Formats: sequence, structure tokens, C-alpha cells
Amino acid sequence: MRWTLAAAALAFAVSAPVLAWAFPQDGLKADDIVDWLQHQHLDAQPDEPRAGGTATVVRSSVDGTPFAIYLYDCRKDRCASLQYAASFSNGDGLTLARLNAWNRQSRYIRAYLDRSGRVLGEYDLDIAPGLDGKALDHSLRRWRSALSRFKLFVGGL
Repeated sequence: MRWTLAAAALAFAVSAPVLAWAFPQDGLKADDIVDWLQHQHLDAQPDEPRAGGTATVVRSSVDGTPFAIYLYDCRKDRCASLQYAASFSNGDGLTLARLNAWNRQSRYIRAYLDRSGRVLGEYDLDIAPGLDGKALDHSLRRWRSALSRFKLFVGGL
């Protein structure tokens, strides 16, 4: 009986899908971010590597809205923090006062105008030390939800 239970447990462990992936304590590589986004059923592509061979930007989109993940605090090829970012034209002529109102009322995307007048939305996240795959997945769900609201606020692309 004991062997049967042990064999069943082993068979389950071998056949069960991996629910959590090993999360390096010193951060993630751009390729890790690409793999993770693809596992979330999103297209993802790293930018061409910068000098030194490390890509610091991964491009993706969600529900037709393009966004980037910028990797920061990198040592060698692992990065300890990331920033979700999206850029929109300012076709509706959002004022600084309206963007400041968004920032007061909305916690997860901070908004501002860049020098060219585009509306930017950003959300930062420390990934090392100590973040795990579940928390990273949660951050993406939060980003998707906030980005949807932000896109409506901005008035589209």
C-alpha cells in the first residue's frame, strides 16, 4: 500500500504541470521576461542588445495595446527591477491638470507628458531580491487592468 501511494505521488509529480518556475534571487534576464510573457500567451520580443550584449527592453502588447518592459538595476545580464510602460498620442489634448488628477486617483500607473507631447504611463516593480513567480504574474494582471483603464482615460492610441 505504501509503495502504491508513493508511486502514485511520483507519477502525479512527474505529470503535473509546473506551477512555479525557479526565480533567481539576483533578478531576471530579458530572455526570462520573454519566456514568461509567452507563457502568459503574449507575444514578446527583446530589443536588439545594447553595448555589452544585454537587452534592456522587451516589447509586447495586450488587447491591442503595445507596451514595453524596461529592465533596470542590471548586473551582468540579470536585472533587479522592471518598469511596465506604454505611450499614447495625446489626441484628446490631455492637460497636466487632468494627468495630475489621474495620478492622485490611480495608484498603479503614473502618467505624464513627454517632451514630444505623448502621454506616458508607467508602473515600476522590484523583482530582486525576493519576488517570486506568483507575484510577477500578479503584477502583469494588475498592469493589464490598469492599462485598460488608462487607455480609456487617454482616449485610445
